[in-house]
Amino acid sequence: MLLTIDIGNTNIHLGIFFNDKLLHEYRIDTEKKWDYLFFRIEIEKFLEQSNLNKKDISGIIIASVVPEIDERIFKACQRINEKTTYLDNAILEKLININIRNKDEVGIDRLINAIYASNLYGSDLIIIDFGTATTFDIVGDNLQYLGGVIAPGINLSLKALSEFASKLPKITPHKQPYVIGKSTIEAMNSGVYYGYISLINGLNQKIMAEYGKKMKIIATGGLSTIFADQIDNLKKIEKNLTLEGLNFIDQII
Repeated sequence: MLLTIDIGNTNIHLGIFFNDKLLHEYRIDTEKKWDYLFFRIEIEKFLEQSNLNKKDISGIIIASVVPEIDERIFKACQRINEKTTYLDNAILEKLININIRNKDEVGIDRLINAIYASNLYGSDLIIIDFGTATTFDIVGDNLQYLGGVIAPGINLSLKALSEFASKLPKITPHKQPYVIGKSTIEAMNSGVYYGYISLINGLNQKIMAEYGKKMKIIATGGLSTIFADQIDNLKKIEKNLTLEGLNFIDQII
């Protein structure tokens, strides 16, 4: 069984795969203050909750966009299984043509998503990831990563509203049948829900106009499901695209 670890700015997403099947998953809040021992305990707790032990894990593969904690997590993983792979852009450059000015700038999770989505759906892709940031990644012919768009994430936008406007509460975004809110919470939710629908569909139209032909749209990330019926020409929601991409890449590198 393979342990996959996707280290993001908001949380660390762990998954256990047997062949191509995701059997178990687990999330840890991303905290830069935590030490190696904390991460080791959390990973071992995940294995225990999954009725597994260290001997059941054949290898570990890690991708991260939070370099401050990488060394601690890598050390924790090596204590669990010596066969631990830490992916970087140089490794992925052998699998995908990164056609941007500075190849080291692009987040590794975005490259993983591009590689795996291309394996599933071919070329001419827009991959929308609803994470800490809302990102749009473009995959062209012959597995070319052509760049993308980065917008503020939904929860990040809501956090900024509640932190910097003293009368605005914290809310959880959800579907809403009407645009005009009849309360502060409804008005905030409308701004996020309908605002992001307009942002998503508007950017997709502009990307396709610039690309020159129709594209397949793939969505991922925890909040992708609330927008599923509002994204024009959506091909598929792949909720665990990055974890499944890590599992796929482990088989081909």
